[in-house]
Amino acid sequence: MRSKNKYKALVTLSALSCASLAFGADTNSATLEQLQQQVNKLQAQVTALKTQQSNTSSKAQKESAQAETPAPAGLSGIYGYIPGFSNSVVIQPFINKPTYYSGGQLVVNAPGINEDEKLLYRRYLNEAQLQANGQPQPTTPRLVLSGDVEGKAFYTRPYHGPRTTDLNLTGAELDAFAEISKWVNGFATFEYDNSFNTAGTRRVSNSNIRLGKGFLTLGNLAESPVFGSLGQMNVPFGRYSSFMISDPLTQTLAKTKARALSLSYIAWNPATNIITPYAHAFGFKGDAKYGNSNMVNQYGGDLGFWLGNNDTWNMDSGVSYIADMADAAGMQETGRTDVAFQGFDQTGSNEKMIRGVPGFDWHNTFTYNKYNVVMEYVTAMTSFSPLNATYNGRGAKPSAANLEGAYNFTLFTLPTYFAAGVQGSKDALVFNVPRVRYIAALSSTVLTNTVLTLEYRHDVNYGSHDTATGAGAIAYNTAELGKSDNAAIAKIGVYF
Repeated sequence: MRSKNKYKALVTLSALSCASLAFGADTNSATLEQLQQQVNKLQAQVTALKTQQSNTSSKAQKESAQAETPAPAGLSGIYGYIPGFSNSVVIQPFINKPTYYSGGQLVVNAPGINEDEKLLYRRYLNEAQLQANGQPQPTTPRLVLSGDVEGKAFYTRPYHGPRTTDLNLTGAELDAFAEISKWVNGFATFEYDNSFNTAGTRRVSNSNIRLGKGFLTLGNLAESPVFGSLGQMNVPFGRYSSFMISDPLTQTLAKTKARALSLSYIAWNPATNIITPYAHAFGFKGDAKYGNSNMVNQYGGDLGFWLGNNDTWNMDSGVSYIADMADAAGMQETGRTDVAFQGFDQTGSNEKMIRGVPGFDWHNTFTYNKYNVVMEYVTAMTSFSPLNATYNGRGAKPSAANLEGAYNFTLFTLPTYFAAGVQGSKDALVFNVPRVRYIAALSSTVLTNTVLTLEYRHDVNYGSHDTATGAGAIAYNTAELGKSDNAAIAKIGVYF
């Protein structure tokens, strides 16, 4: 219709112009003036139509460009693509598995410590990007979904027994982060569990779904450096970062999941995205009991600092404390079924501790350009009572350390890294932890949000004359002592 009007106006303008020329000599000045006014009016209408059409086209191009605005260059390595959106349900990158690096930022197997902090920080970045694009902030609750699916192929030659090969679905997770209001957030993960199911012997029967983590968070990093969370989470004791497929020995020994209350402080500079000092405190009612078992008996904290300029270098260093290490997942369940002691969670009597065993952790990561180093040391600060855990006839005082280095590079245009490390433990035979581990991995982002990792692992067990008991029961297989274990693993994972 607008196009018709434009052509009609042009035809009328031409006709009036001709009339003006043909009869100009015989027409009085009043008539000429009237015709000229009509010509000017029609010319103004044509100009307005052209301007309106041009503005409509420019607006459409601008809206299209805003909808495809990528993350700032220095942030895309961690947070991936940040879309211009204000929808109620959106997809964001999986929080614990960035699939691209930018400068010094590298793919790291993060075990999900301080997830509330990561989620709040990412929410801040998303809202800052919306503001930069001139788009409105969401006014209704928003649900952010992410997740992963992982499969493995592996070959193992254990300490004792036949060699094995396998193909398996080893991980699948759906995460939901609810941005409920300016200060209120909720987070839940639903995880696939392939552990043995007594309902059937077929492998496909081992497909349980469970709540991995679930907590609510009160906080807004744009308004306050203090925030708190309540629910099921990995408490902030240690970090356990690794470039490998296999969990580091520090994580096997000390990572602790609980239904806890945490309070955090993080000082940061939003202008440069540099986070500096941080502090975390937590408390929960543990499964391991000593003293009054009806009270909240577990507490701890984490102090440290993060500094750097994101793309060239950065460092994260801190220390952690927990009142009793006996609630660590690797001490509650050792993963063994062929020995008498399988963890403190095996029976109610095993959970009765003579005394608490506090734990200490030091963690440090450092990145400079393409070079990356991870260091961590975790230890019990006192020995377990011999009635709870022993090593060579005395109360065990378990500890573990991890040292890894990685170099990231581009392989056929694909972001890639090679990593190698050495790990070790002391007094940890009772918890089924190797004495020494040598490990290496090659990992590459082969497709968008798709990571392929190859790993070789060599474990050395405790010596043939070592002994260990838990709750008075034998915790090892004598045929495995003094032996080594080898494994080759290939893992492919998609992260969304």
